[in-house]
Formats: sequence, C-alpha cells, structure tokens
Amino acid sequence: MHLGSSTAGEVKNSPLVLISSPVGLYIFMSQRLYPTMKTVSRLLLLATFTFGPHLGFSQSTEEWAAGILKAIERRQAFPALADQAYNATERQAYQVQKAVVERLVDEGDEIVGHKAGLTSNSAQARFDAFEPVAGTLLKSHVKNTATFVSQRRYRGMVVEMEIGFELKLSIRSAPRDLEDLKSKVRQVYPIVELPNILFEPDDRIGVLDVIASNVAAATVIKGRPKPFENLDLAAVEATLTRDDEVVSEGVGSDALGDPWEALMWLVRNRLQEGYEVKRNDLLITGALGKVVRAERGRYVADFGELGRVTFTTR
Repeated sequence: MHLGSSTAGEVKNSPLVLISSPVGLYIFMSQRLYPTMKTVSRLLLLATFTFGPHLGFSQSTEEWAAGILKAIERRQAFPALADQAYNATERQAYQVQKAVVERLVDEGDEIVGHKAGLTSNSAQARFDAFEPVAGTLLKSHVKNTATFVSQRRYRGMVVEMEIGFELKLSIRSAPRDLEDLKSKVRQVYPIVELPNILFEPDDRIGVLDVIASNVAAATVIKGRPKPFENLDLAAVEATLTRDDEVVSEGVGSDALGDPWEALMWLVRNRLQEGYEVKRNDLLITGALGKVVRAERGRYVADFGELGRVTFTTR
C-alpha cells in the first residue's frame, strides 16, 4: 500500500487500516456503511467468525524452545503455548523439541534413547491426540533400579510402568516388519518412567505442548535386562505398589496393543524426525495400566517373569 503524502490522521482513519482488525472492521462498517444497529450486529458476528481463529499470536520456534529450557533450568512449569498460538503445528512442536534437546546436549548431556508416549486410547483422549507422541531420552534421565527420586525436583511427577528395548544394531531405515525389528534388539527391560507433567496454565495443555516439552521426560528407572525370545510381551502383567498397596495394574498390550508395535511406531517416528536410532539406545514404549501421581513412599513395579523395578520417593 502506497500512502503518498497522507497525514497521520488520514492514515489512522483510512478504511484499509480500519478493516485490518475485527474491531476496525466493526467500526468502519458501523460508521461508514451500515448505520442500523441490527445490521451492525450481524457484521460483528461475521467478523468474529471470520477473524476469531486468528486472534492468537504467532509463536516462533526459538521463543517456544527458550520458554521450555527456562522451565527446565528453573524447575518451573512448562509453558502451555500451543493453544494460544494460532499457527502452531505438530511439525513445529517437534522442531521445538529438537531445539530443546540440542541445547541440553550442547550443555553436556547425551542422547541415550527415545520414548513413546500417549500409546493408549485413554491417554490420547486426554490430550485430544490421534496417535502417540515421541521424545528423546538423555543420559541424565536414566537411573538403575533400587534408587531414590526427589519429589522436590519434579513437582508434576507421575509414575508409569513400561517395557524398554535395548538395541544391538543401529537402525538407519524403517524395519520391513516386526521380525526385522526384532533382529535389531539385544534385550528388554522392565521400566518405570516418572515424567514431569507440569504445565501452566494446566487447563490448556494440548498434544503439541506435550511434544514440545520432550514429552515431559525427566526420570527413567531400569530394571535388570532379560532376553526376549521366550517372552510374550503383550501378555506381560505388571503391578505397581506403593508401601505394599496396589496403585496400578496393567498388561503389555496396553501399549498400542503390543509393545513391539509401539516400538515399531517409535523407531519410524524418530527416523522421520531426523534422529539417529543407534546401537545400545534404550527405547521405551508407553504406559501399562493407570498413570498415578507420585507420592512419598517405596514403590515396587512387578512385571512377573520380566522382572521388577524398585525405587523410593520423598
């Protein structure tokens, strides 16, 4: 638009300037074109439906990642931004996740695996998701069984029972089928994950926020490894107790119907997102049974023939 020698007052009252916003459109139409209140009300309703979806802000990848990194550094809630940003996409959310992970690696951490989340219908429904989500495991996340986890460090900590897979070969292209995938796996683990589900505002968390936060990765506890050849992982039954009281029960098929299917999805996602899926990586495949909020006490996750994971929180 060429303004020529127009004065500031002329520019301010220019029709093109006025109609550049919903409020401006309302003022312009009401004052210049349609004097009756009935018609103006109709125009205001039209403006609301026309411009309403675009009244959010455009959140840059860098700003979004900076907010998440600040939350990690200060042990604060992750910012729930996706619902407020009119153009946020899954593609951008994974770019934010990658930027966060790269910064943490630059600061001395190390990628040691990957995680799948929202692998049950109930978890997907909670976040209005249509498929699982994936994140990255860092060396600082992983502990061995019989450990202690501080609740003071993670105020939004929840407890999930999962099954983990350790690779014996790097995967550079999507496996042809499950048999091909199994040929890349060395052994399996009973796993307890304690993600930090803490967002602000907590009533506006969307699936894109979960993705961008690196799927809230915080702590992963490994049991002892087991060979998988004689295990039916979909049929593994898992029970979680806190101070000898049962707080959750699940079965391997809770993760996409079969942990192997969940692993296949995770591998394909990570390759698609440009990550290396490397020898010795640990890949965990989503919650079995109910996810419970962490409370003080001694926990035992019993996976039957797959083994146990124990830890204490306070």
